Amino acid sequence: MNKLITTQYFKEYRKELGFTNQGDVKKFFAGKDITPTVDYNYIELLNTRLIEIIKKINSLVSNEINFNNIDEFCTNNVNVVFNKLKDNNIIQRLNNQGRRPEQVYFS
Repeated sequence: MNKLITTQYFKEYRKELGFTNQGDVKKFFAGKDITPTVDYNYIELLNTRLIEIIKKINSLVSNEINFNNIDEFCTNNVNVVFNKLKDNNIIQRLNNQGRRPEQVYFS
């Protein structure tokens, strides 16, 4: 007996797998239903780099516009902001066309 693969066949196949619709099966097989965790160690490295960039630029600009207390500036504008974003669970909601939250944060 020759079995034809029909829409009904796929519907039964999805049902046997435990899914009621095609979209959920596609997400399952593609792993898109798994949300990756935010890599806070990576963000710490990115923050270190950001502070390095800020300090290098500050050392090059005119004394009229550079910050005298660059460490305080970095604490207030990098570390404090990062901690507020982390404490309020905002970082994991950052996304931009599929980019990782860490990269969106750093940008």
